[in-house]
Amino acid sequence: MHPLKNIEALVNAGRFAEAEQACHGMLPSAEFESHIQQALVYIYQHTDRNAQACALLQTLCEKHPQSRPLCDQLANALSAMGEHEKAANCYQSYLKYVPSDADGQFNCAYQLKKAGQYEQALKSYEIALSHKITQPEEVLVNIALIYSDFLRQEILAETYLRRALAINPDYVPALYNLGNLLEQQGNKVAAFSSFQQVLVLQPGYYAALARLADVHKFDDANDPQIVAMKKALEDKQLDSDTKTDLLFALGKALNDCGVYDLAFDYYKQANALNKSRQPEYVPAHFSTKVDQIIQQFGVDWLRNNSLDNDFSPIFICGMFRSGSTLCEQILAAHPNILAGGELEFFVRQIDTNLAPFPESMQTVSPKSLSDTANSYERYLSGLFPEGSRITDKRPDNFLYVGLIKTLFPKAKVIFTLRQPLDNCLSVFFQRLGSRMNYANDLAHIGHYYQQQQKLMSYWQTQFPDSIYTFDYDNLIRNPEQAVRGLLSFLEVDWSDSCLQFHQLDNLVKTASVWQVRQPLYKSSSGRWKNYEEQIADLQTALG
Repeated sequence: MHPLKNIEALVNAGRFAEAEQACHGMLPSAEFESHIQQALVYIYQHTDRNAQACALLQTLCEKHPQSRPLCDQLANALSAMGEHEKAANCYQSYLKYVPSDADGQFNCAYQLKKAGQYEQALKSYEIALSHKITQPEEVLVNIALIYSDFLRQEILAETYLRRALAINPDYVPALYNLGNLLEQQGNKVAAFSSFQQVLVLQPGYYAALARLADVHKFDDANDPQIVAMKKALEDKQLDSDTKTDLLFALGKALNDCGVYDLAFDYYKQANALNKSRQPEYVPAHFSTKVDQIIQQFGVDWLRNNSLDNDFSPIFICGMFRSGSTLCEQILAAHPNILAGGELEFFVRQIDTNLAPFPESMQTVSPKSLSDTANSYERYLSGLFPEGSRITDKRPDNFLYVGLIKTLFPKAKVIFTLRQPLDNCLSVFFQRLGSRMNYANDLAHIGHYYQQQQKLMSYWQTQFPDSIYTFDYDNLIRNPEQAVRGLLSFLEVDWSDSCLQFHQLDNLVKTASVWQVRQPLYKSSSGRWKNYEEQIADLQTALG
């Protein structure tokens, strides 16, 4: 048997150690070198040695800089390891030789977007369009998502989505994302129409069916849309991601109808499925992390590292579903305040430049802290050149209050608070991402809530004049008093418009999009009583 055929047979049989040995035995052979190296890449990737696979692929790319297949292979391997910037660099090296490769530009743009280099990603997408890429509507949708999700330029986002539809009026991703954008703008009728159009074109696009539940208030458990969602769950081709969306949507619909037992059952199924696809939440690990943060940001460290900075941004943080979006919307109605929404700056910094957090704070340099502060100011001014006072509403920024107050001693922090059972149950009723992996289990939600309270209590002892607790339930009981207290804390004048927040036509990008489009209502306070029999684990976790 030819040696290469022998290696192929060993690989196909899963005998990777023998195949690797055979490869190394043949490597002096220049005639088969590239084939052997490709076999080694495959072996490394299938024996959890991705770093070795990437190193070998890098060598191959350097030998063959104009090879797109090799570039794709290396970029995909790097991307799988979360090394999106390196994957983008791989494409950029290749594109120096073949700049007119439209698909290469598209792939480069995708990796740049994943790396958070949005302006560069836009340039690559535009180059791909200029070289007549096939399916330009797909490129236009990707551009729209960058403008909408990361650069807060929603008008441009809508322009690109409509450009995509001008090329292909039946392009479902453009219609679906236009529906999302219209929903965020508060245009319920247009959003509903867009999602319906998706279903006319592609009846099996069940994600749009689930989204229709968000823009519809149900009062009959036999509503045709509820029947349609139940029918969709029977589809044998249904993927788990869409199934999760449908289960959450059915929970919401039946909660609207007051059929609480059945609603909870759908929510429970939805969370179980979501949990199976996310990293495990380990309560002891999160407790340890909170303790480490408290220990790291002690009195001496805070005093010794605090910057001399007059910048005074507004941070809104706390538990997810605790009223943070409502708080921001109230402030956005003030003529001197602009809603920034859920900004990713600190999360990205913690994951990259300041990793591992909080351990990195032990050796962080004054220059690094100063650079981070300056980067944040540039980040805000780039997103919001209007110059208004900006709110940064990222609920999990409660983890980074010590860092934030070190960078910006005059920063104001608003901590949103809500009745614990209502808050935690609302988290359970909402599909959240892998960063919120505690959200799929009531006991875990209760644990996370308690740890959040512990950390916020610590921050309040360290920065008593800089943190204001904004209580959702107090707001419902006495709106004007609650809003006056909030504005007084921020040292801004009273504005009657803050009580008319629901009339704003701004864009809201969270699950609370429809709640903040209507006047204050009391039905969310005490909602836990509808599910009292199902939440014993939560009550235990909350003590």
